[in-house]
Amino acid sequence: MGRHYRKAVGGLVVYDITKATSFENAERWVKDLKANAEPNIVIMLVGNKVDACEDNPSIRQVSHEDGEKFAARQGLLFKEASAFQDFNVKNAFEELLQRIYDDERKGNDFVVERQNKNVVLLPEAKTATSVNCCLGT
Repeated sequence: MGRHYRKAVGGLVVYDITKATSFENAERWVKDLKANAEPNIVIMLVGNKVDACEDNPSIRQVSHEDGEKFAARQGLLFKEASAFQDFNVKNAFEELLQRIYDDERKGNDFVVERQNKNVVLLPEAKTATSVNCCLGT
């Protein structure tokens, strides 16, 4: 599984707040990401399906506080969201990308390239090779 995100600089680990087992699996997913991605990977833990709990709070199996505490212990960003209602989905991605960008500006080994409205993160060595190749140096 690790080969799928070997060069990842950011990741979202999403669990279902109405299923405790998905939250329990999040620890394994985070461990796997940290072991196989770039050393300075930025990870956001996202508790999904807050919309389902608005009408029926009793179906919630993972509290906001438990998600927050786990994220803090692991050094992760944290949000709760609803993909169904599109609540906090865009914010989660934007916050993750902003943190990656901020870390890069602080000297981590990634270069941010802006292409139209997209942001592409490339390892420093790959970018330097591409620039040298393209400039003929």
